[in-house]
Amino acid sequence: MTDKLSIEQQNLVVSHLPLAQKIARLSQKKYTFLNFDELESAAYLGLSEAALKYNPDLGASFETFASCRIFGAIKDYMRELSWGSRNNPVKTESFEFQEDSVYNEIEDRSDVFDKIIEPLSSINKKILQLYYVEEVKMKDIADGMGVHESRISQILSASRNNLFQHWEQTKSELWAEVA
Repeated sequence: MTDKLSIEQQNLVVSHLPLAQKIARLSQKKYTFLNFDELESAAYLGLSEAALKYNPDLGASFETFASCRIFGAIKDYMRELSWGSRNNPVKTESFEFQEDSVYNEIEDRSDVFDKIIEPLSSINKKILQLYYVEEVKMKDIADGMGVHESRISQILSASRNNLFQHWEQTKSELWAEVA
């Protein structure tokens, strides 16, 4: 990362280090073949990137935004370890790599994923699942549903906004269940 963090951004990072550590611990339960320090480093990178790119005018809290960026940074790190394509990861000799979302680990443990997406319609839930968890391209989702790609983009955007609002209302309850 070549950009330097402002004092305010540095304070955001320092105050949210426990969040990055918590997400790294959750990830280690899924990726047991990795050292915790490696996952923690990826989580810290995601947290730093979140501090750089956070825009409070968009309505999401920093914690919500940072959580997504941290999970994404860990997933990006996992992709770097695999020399296969994004949709068809190749198993390496040192370990088997299966590109599943860390969110699946949370879902398996406590149904937190289901509670987070609870207020959405079934079609919105399916589109979120396809796009974010299964990593199906928007174009492919649109083709499968017989709509334009722009409609899928609108649904994803509206779903994200609804989820941010729901998350703000229920985050302390949901984090308590994961801990």
